[in-house]
Amino acid sequence: MDLLGSILNSMDKPPTIKNEQKELLKKQKEQMIKRQAADKANLKRFREQIEKRITEFIKDSSMQKFKFEPMDKVSRSIV
Repeated sequence: MDLLGSILNSMDKPPTIKNEQKELLKKQKEQMIKRQAADKANLKRFREQIEKRITEFIKDSSMQKFKFEPMDKVSRSIV
């Protein structure tokens, strides 16, 4: 046997994942996908609301300024 083979054989094998752990990982992944979909829907709804507010501001010639409420970085990037 060569040196590399002996080193590889002496190393511990990685732990195997049990069925319970696989199910847990699967549930976590499903929850993450649902959360991402909900976040995406919320951002879409926010974008539509902002577009509507800006359109109304543009149409109303009596308004000279429009001030937005404080918002997080993602919301500011949408605006």
